[in-house]
Amino acid sequence: MTGSGDRTVKLWDLNSGKLLKTLSLGAGETQASAVQGLLISPASTRLAIATDRSIQLWDLPNGRLLKVALARSPLVADTLGTNLSQAMAFSPNGKSLATLDLDNSIKLWNTGGGARMITLRQHQRPIEAIAFSPDGQTLLSRDASQSVLFWNLQTYENRLTISVDSGNRPNPQIDPRDSRATQQPILVSPDSKTLAIPIAAVPLPGTNVSGSGFALDLRDAMTGIHLVSLDEVQQAHFSPDNRVLVTQGQGVQVWRP
Repeated sequence: MTGSGDRTVKLWDLNSGKLLKTLSLGAGETQASAVQGLLISPASTRLAIATDRSIQLWDLPNGRLLKVALARSPLVADTLGTNLSQAMAFSPNGKSLATLDLDNSIKLWNTGGGARMITLRQHQRPIEAIAFSPDGQTLLSRDASQSVLFWNLQTYENRLTISVDSGNRPNPQIDPRDSRATQQPILVSPDSKTLAIPIAAVPLPGTNVSGSGFALDLRDAMTGIHLVSLDEVQQAHFSPDNRVLVTQGQGVQVWRP
């Protein structure tokens, strides 16, 4: 599957290399914009497409547009600047799609037909990233004010709110007031026990701190309690078997979660 410069998405057969379908994004936008990201549901029956201006839900086998989950005008798209590819996520069972909206809310969509299931409201600032826990019990959302909300998907209530804070980091030269979440996605370990939040921080005035200023804030996914911070980390990935955490900063490192 590829996103093309002609504002289309192409589906390819991996065995033969044959082009199977071409999806025209003009079906979901008055003037199609560039593709930011593609996300396939766990059962490979649905496709979420993020462009500069919309998030679209497609029936993958039939190449049919089911729902435009988010649409914004070119003017809003230019001024808001939100990375929409970080603002969509399929549930582990593939039955729902979560997307952000411009009113700082999260909408859950039924992937069967594209109907809206519920709107979650509590964020006061624009939401920058969302993610389901692998067990499907929790939805995590992070906004521009450093807040991460834990949504119980049985009751659709916010059961916990934490704030990304560099004050608990081992480096005393980092200003805790200037810690902020980065545009990297929220990470949840495959066993749903550990939450990893990439953050960026600014050194205190007059200090001589080398490095990028990026770190990875590891938290207990149930309680939100801080576990450890890994400095000089810009990207990270849990292994599927949950045995290791691989991080990338000034070098590549392997950790035991």
